[in-house]
Amino acid sequence: MENVPGGGFFGSFLGGMAGSKSGKAVGRDAAIKASGGWEYIRATSDQSFHSVGDMARWLVNTHGGSANFKDVIDAASHVYPDLQPALARQR
Repeated sequence: MENVPGGGFFGSFLGGMAGSKSGKAVGRDAAIKASGGWEYIRATSDQSFHSVGDMARWLVNTHGGSANFKDVIDAASHVYPDLQPALARQR
């Protein structure tokens, strides 16, 4: 891309985007592994969902009126990056 006019800029931009997504995925995987892995999480959790959409629906219906709902969602979004868009579809 460096040989194309403006290619260096776009290559850096696209590389940065890919690196950001990759970093988020690595962080999410590390959090899941530190929690014992998916099998352990599902086996020890009182709630298990087949999709982030299912979890978003349950969260809104069960805890949507809680005073700290936004704070909890902000924290959970670091582990579940698709949570915010799924919540937006529920509203």
